[in-house]
Amino acid sequence: MMNQSIIFPDVFSKPVVVEFSEESLSSDGGSLLLSALDRKFGLTAIISSCLKDERQEGKVQHDVLEMVQQRVFSIANGYEDCNDAAKLGADPVLKTACGLGAVNDDTLASQPTLCRFENSVSAGELQKVGCQLAETVISIQKNRRKGKKTPKVITIDMDPYCDPTYGGQQLTFFNGFYDNYCYLPQLATLCFDDESTQYAVAAILRPGNKGAKHGVIPILNRLLPLLRKNFPKSAIRFRADANFSGEEIFAFLEKEKIGYYIGVGGNSVLKGLSAVSAEFAQLLHNITGEKETRYSETMYQAGSWSKARRVVFKAEVLTLPGREPKVNQRYVVTNLRYSSKNTFSKYHLRGDMENRIKELKLGLRIDRTSCTEFRANQFRILLTLAAFILYQILQDKLAGSEFEKAQVWTIRERLFKIAARVTESSRRIVLYFTDNYPWKTEWLKLAASLGAV
Repeated sequence: MMNQSIIFPDVFSKPVVVEFSEESLSSDGGSLLLSALDRKFGLTAIISSCLKDERQEGKVQHDVLEMVQQRVFSIANGYEDCNDAAKLGADPVLKTACGLGAVNDDTLASQPTLCRFENSVSAGELQKVGCQLAETVISIQKNRRKGKKTPKVITIDMDPYCDPTYGGQQLTFFNGFYDNYCYLPQLATLCFDDESTQYAVAAILRPGNKGAKHGVIPILNRLLPLLRKNFPKSAIRFRADANFSGEEIFAFLEKEKIGYYIGVGGNSVLKGLSAVSAEFAQLLHNITGEKETRYSETMYQAGSWSKARRVVFKAEVLTLPGREPKVNQRYVVTNLRYSSKNTFSKYHLRGDMENRIKELKLGLRIDRTSCTEFRANQFRILLTLAAFILYQILQDKLAGSEFEKAQVWTIRERLFKIAARVTESSRRIVLYFTDNYPWKTEWLKLAASLGAV
């Protein structure tokens, strides 16, 4: 096929020619780091080991590992839909990352092949993949902390998020709170001591009509043995908002000897118990004109609870420009003995969960659950979780650099989206980057940390 070109004859200072050549080029040259990282930690190999391949061996062109790698690396590079495979199948960097020759081998799996693959995974296999991903995350965190002080506290955070659906997806229902037909996946993360990073450890797809508490105990039953095995000296905490409060959750955590901070919605009884603090905060605000907050606690038993539990509360008067002062009262149920103020400080750390959900939705499109089958959509979520785990490992390795606080889209844009010319000989594959690449030093340091010479 002949090269295609276009010309701008009189737009710029000289005529400019744009040519579509037959050379092996890629816009994702820097993403080869993902493959190096994956081979170091074996994430895609772990996923593929959980999946059976029941195809006729003589007719198999793309094995399970290759397809898992193709999907995980594509999602990480910003190509979350299987339809993207039609254009990416011949990308020389993606082929290299998946174990094929950059130029000489056949293309990667097509969209129909990947679609059949996603729909072939059974419920049992999905459970194995989820368990293996959780075990891998916890093992990585254990190894990362070798030779360092053992974390005193490991906190499990959970939060559901709305995943709007459009079309005929299985188990999609109307959710009145979100005013939409949707799924309601549950995300779980781990936080060590007072570190700011929350590491994603589980992502479970749920029907859109399920409450936040649905599936929490099965997730905890999976995580608690792994955490106790790998961090036997660390205390385990559970933290969640008011949607998770209820006798079943409280009783389970108490039985497992897990400390918890769980929000609880205000009602007339709780507001009556916190009325004195609210009046005092209002009085102080009238004197100072500033935001004022008072903390206190009480023993409280809701009608559905088996016993009274400690509830800490804060009453604060918020001052917003151009608005009347507003009295804000919040309540947290806890079985821990921190002061009321300290309890709220630790509870509010869960707010970073919103940033993790934002990264997963905007950076990796974890909400691209457009398959008809529910199981296929769960598999997509797990593949996206695997891509995010790779990013979080990279984020840890970027500590001390200008990308220390960078999120998914920044890392991808500056470290992965590098134009590369790719050549292949019988001995090696060579990627040529421009010498004007502005983050060359950071990229080389990251490559060295992953085993490059």
